Amino acid sequence: MQTLLLVDDDPDTRLLLKLKLRDRFEILEACDGHKALELVRTHGVDLVLSDVHMPRMWGTVLRDALHRQGFPRDRIFLMTGCASDGLGVDFRKGANLNELAQAFLKKVDQRFVS
Repeated sequence: MQTLLLVDDDPDTRLLLKLKLRDRFEILEACDGHKALELVRTHGVDLVLSDVHMPRMWGTVLRDALHRQGFPRDRIFLMTGCASDGLGVDFRKGANLNELAQAFLKKVDQRFVS
């Protein structure tokens, strides 16, 4: 089973996404980019799904830091609840996290299974 790292400062978002994705992935959680970097260094992480707007470290900074450390950029997915601001966001967090989870699974399947 692949390991997915969920990175979001909102614990409710992490919990709901974890409940939707746990049948498909082993889930690790981080509340910010610093903790995410630590978990990637100490655990075998296959995919990262991160919020963009977080205190201490934005998801875009996390993405770039992971890429500099050799983590494949195509295995890092960004989500935001804000309007698209040209930051390369993969998913929008709306009121329905079920839809976000389904869109994430579809994109993972398209990118890595086909």
